[in-house]
Amino acid sequence: MAMKANVMHGGRSKLVMEQITSGLMKQRIHPPSSGRLLRLGMARNVCEICFTNRVLQLREPYCLQACWECTTSKEMSKNIRKAGPLFQSRRMETNIVLDGPRNCAKKKKWRIIGRRNEHEEVPWARSHEVRLDYIPAVLGQIGPLRSRSFDSNNYLWREPFYDSSGELAGPIMTYNSALAFIDFLTTFSTTEMKEAAYERYFGMWFNVPGIDDTRYSKLVNAFSVTYDRAEREEEARNEQHRMRVRDWRREKISKMGKLLELLGK
Repeated sequence: MAMKANVMHGGRSKLVMEQITSGLMKQRIHPPSSGRLLRLGMARNVCEICFTNRVLQLREPYCLQACWECTTSKEMSKNIRKAGPLFQSRRMETNIVLDGPRNCAKKKKWRIIGRRNEHEEVPWARSHEVRLDYIPAVLGQIGPLRSRSFDSNNYLWREPFYDSSGELAGPIMTYNSALAFIDFLTTFSTTEMKEAAYERYFGMWFNVPGIDDTRYSKLVNAFSVTYDRAEREEEARNEQHRMRVRDWRREKISKMGKLLELLGK
């Protein structure tokens, strides 16, 4: 009911529900309760961390009502870089965790993919919706192209987040748990075994609902059923508003014409 009420309300409440549903469809956030949905949709649009700065919409991909200052502070989020000797020593483990279907990492900055890893990382990026691009080996010159991916920096929420009512909310994958999970995957020898371990142990490792949790499907279905109806009603309200504006303008023009006739006599 809370999801439907927010969607039917329209405006910012509807936009917030769209953002939450995007996270629910990918199952990368904790399923919110009805109380949290109402607070996010109907409450004042202020940061739920500092309770000071104004927030117009949720901060993606974390689906938290957080301001820019709180989101970028080291106490709230932290970066895992795909660079350096540490990344090279556990390259596929890092890719599996940070590019997985339930990841909550905000990706930034281009990364050049090494020649010896292109045969493995380029197909991986394509299949996991990581942005790819190709640039000349020497900028400004014609020559062989180098592959690069937009995932050098991966910003994750540092620790599990509890809102003002004590409810666990926001991203299911956090920085500290992700690092430990990457270390755990290094104990498996092949990429296939690492991917299988990711699927098998993800829910247990992060202590989050499984992909078959009915709360995800119920909330997504509630949004889908209500969205079309809300769109029609919003369009009807907009049409009524346009008609009122049109009638007001016509009446104003008519009154002005009558006034001009009186002045001309």
